[in-house]
Amino acid sequence: LTNLLNIENTSGDETFIQNGETLIWEANSNDIYYKGESKQELPIKMSVKYELDGKEIIANEIAGKTGNVKITIEFKNQEEHKVRVNGKEETMYTPFVVACGTYINNENNKNIEVKNGKIIDDGSKTMVVGLAFPGMKESLNINTNKIEIPEKIEITMASIDFEMENIISVITPKIIEENNLDIFNELDKLYSQVNT
Repeated sequence: LTNLLNIENTSGDETFIQNGETLIWEANSNDIYYKGESKQELPIKMSVKYELDGKEIIANEIAGKTGNVKITIEFKNQEEHKVRVNGKEETMYTPFVVACGTYINNENNKNIEVKNGKIIDDGSKTMVVGLAFPGMKESLNINTNKIEIPEKIEITMASIDFEMENIISVITPKIIEENNLDIFNELDKLYSQVNT
């Protein structure tokens, strides 16, 4: 089922028949990858705020500036549902995990730090990766004084002639499974060899 418009096969020349929201592909045992357009609002809203020396500044104006930079990437879960739990109506959100990352050039950026994430510095550039779980604390009704479930990622640095690479976000409702954690062991081996 799909609610996409203007569907296009991106992996081959296999065709499909569409009946309402149902697609039937003539796949001939091939994998099918396709794209389309949606008029629906995204389930997660992302906003990016830039600050220079403690004052908010728009993205176009911060380029080329020098000072202490703070980038706040905030995520808002818009997949709200009313459900009955133990006879009481509760507001819950579809659980999403957000992984967000970027590269920062070390030549003109120093003292790079991230809140709710990790940094990996190879000497010439720093990879910043953050995690957020928008809507989770509301769904679980968790007191933020007891445990913090991040909904935003903050990157700070001292910059000369500030310039920013792309910020990439991957959003999924699928929690990482145990058998997918092996990749982190491999990454640890790789990162331990960076100095070598």
